[in-house]
Amino acid sequence: MASLREIRGRIKSAKNIQQITKAMKMVAAARLRRSQERMLSARPYAQLIAKVLKDIAAHEDVAAHPLLQVRPGALTGSGTLRLVVFTADKGLCGAYNVNVLRKAAQIIREQKDKRRIEIVAVGRKGRDFFKHFGVPMVSQYVQLGIVEAAVSEAIAREQAEAYLSGAVDEVVLLYTEFKSVISLKPVAVRLLPFDMGVLDLEEGGWSAPKGASGAEAKGGAPAYEPSRAEVFNELVPRAVSMQVWRALLESQASEFAARMTAMDNASRNSKELIGSLTLYANRIRQAAITKEISELVGGAEALK
Repeated sequence: MASLREIRGRIKSAKNIQQITKAMKMVAAARLRRSQERMLSARPYAQLIAKVLKDIAAHEDVAAHPLLQVRPGALTGSGTLRLVVFTADKGLCGAYNVNVLRKAAQIIREQKDKRRIEIVAVGRKGRDFFKHFGVPMVSQYVQLGIVEAAVSEAIAREQAEAYLSGAVDEVVLLYTEFKSVISLKPVAVRLLPFDMGVLDLEEGGWSAPKGASGAEAKGGAPAYEPSRAEVFNELVPRAVSMQVWRALLESQASEFAARMTAMDNASRNSKELIGSLTLYANRIRQAAITKEISELVGGAEALK
């Protein structure tokens, strides 16, 4: 049986842990709010790109763009598949990292006999996991902190160059989709060949605005300079980068939501542990007092 001093030491340790987890929960909640604000601030840019691309595609034959052309390997399920896996740099965020890595491992097991698999690790947890997985890792992005748009542009540029050079037949983003604080879902979304259908993002809130605006609202078709084709060729890489930016923002928001939930659960568990240890300590103390009283009574009786 543990001594009363040991129990009190464990209670003190549990209280210290509870203070830390409460502070970590507050930090994660503040960062989650900032991440949600960044998602909202990026929405108008994504909406405008989607609107312009759809308008041009409705009037021009744009299927010849190299980032839209589907390679034979993507059609037949062969060739080289590159997975861009988004994880956190740190732990203490519940099952956030485990869920997305489990999905990546499932895809690798299903495809490894038919295709060559490459990994781009975004986040230290993913990098450490795939170091020992036996799959080639072509690049890694770690210690990102609060992600910036330049990071998404670098990731998108690397994947576009690999696709245009023929080094890969298909690029898939693996990240955690943020629906709400309690609803985080790992998803696999194809990045390349780029699909114009991903611009219809009603559920994610990045859809093109409904209704006409600008020249269309006045009854005229918008004019593009220098030409529709050149504007389209310029915007497609930006749309690809925007998809990576969306994955980064949703992954980070999901990470903070998962960390906030995990720290809240840890705080509650600490409170329950403190309560049970306090009750146990009181029982030990009461038993010691009862024993002392019994010894005093027994000694008094022996002196009679």
